[in-house]
Amino acid sequence: MKNYKRFTPYILIMLLVVYIIVLHFFNNNPQDIIAVTGATPKAVVVPIPEDTNLTVRGCTAKVYTFNSTELATLASTYLFTREISSDKTYLGAYRYHGISIINILDGIKIKKPVDAAFDGPHDIIVQFKARNGKISQCSYGELVMSANMFSYILAYKREPIQPAKEGDSYTKNLYKEDIKGLKLVIACDNDTTRYLDDVVEINLLVPRYDNLFLPEAKKGKSCSSTHIECISLGKLHTANFSKVQPQTLSNWIQVGHGRGYKGISNAKGFNLRSFLTKNFSFIPHDAWFLFVGCDGYRCVFSYKEIFEHDSGSELFIATQIDGTSVQGNYMVASASDFFVDRCVWGLSHILLFSDTNK
Repeated sequence: MKNYKRFTPYILIMLLVVYIIVLHFFNNNPQDIIAVTGATPKAVVVPIPEDTNLTVRGCTAKVYTFNSTELATLASTYLFTREISSDKTYLGAYRYHGISIINILDGIKIKKPVDAAFDGPHDIIVQFKARNGKISQCSYGELVMSANMFSYILAYKREPIQPAKEGDSYTKNLYKEDIKGLKLVIACDNDTTRYLDDVVEINLLVPRYDNLFLPEAKKGKSCSSTHIECISLGKLHTANFSKVQPQTLSNWIQVGHGRGYKGISNAKGFNLRSFLTKNFSFIPHDAWFLFVGCDGYRCVFSYKEIFEHDSGSELFIATQIDGTSVQGNYMVASASDFFVDRCVWGLSHILLFSDTNK
């Protein structure tokens, strides 16, 4: 007992020292407590600027607001870009630090209007809005289900990539200054058309289109499609597979978002890019395609993810899986997606529209 009392002051001093060290640790930025060496990941040492704010609204259960402290709790990342404009002007190579869009949308509860034609999220368009009112748009599916899902980020820092032998004399990086606020960066896009500066809001929207020719959504309905109807500018015609490029796929690993593993299959059908080009006389670069099954299941794809992304080459209309006709005769297969939920079986209608939410 005497020894215990003797050492009590020393124990209390040690506890106080530990407390001060821990308090200091949690009140400093990572760059203050991490020894920056050549092996230290650069993304670790870049904090989110103060006064950064983001609002998520639209087809959501509530309006979500994030300040810089709350955004800092989301996993950060960084990626590299080689950027060209829509007219093919080289803009430079950069490293962006930011937050993957999927890390934001993963925590957002979807709630569509009660009168929505389809209750799933797969026909939602995600609209990014800048402080000055400009917008950029992506499909919900490409942000949360595609193979490129981690290529979409809201960046809060940009660093020009300087060649080792050129240094500060290098002039090919057009942007020398850092970004302000949050910048939408899409590394899998071929150009910077959809990049957007100073993003302050994300809106989840059901696009406006004419339901006149489309089947009503009936969950659990058993049906098949004998043909595919193509719709554009209010006109409808039956799809023609003549001269459409055939496509086969081996070892397609199918995992569903809701029910998990579905198998590893070989599939046969028609290339989607070829099919759309043959069956629609004009496809603008701001076009959207809505694929609808005979049971009313719907999924929207952007022009860019179909025609410009590398993953678009693995989009096809499947007619056979493992030598057997697919359910409902036709199915849009997004084989490069991590999840198969964007596959639409019993495909009966394809609607081309230009979004009117802008």
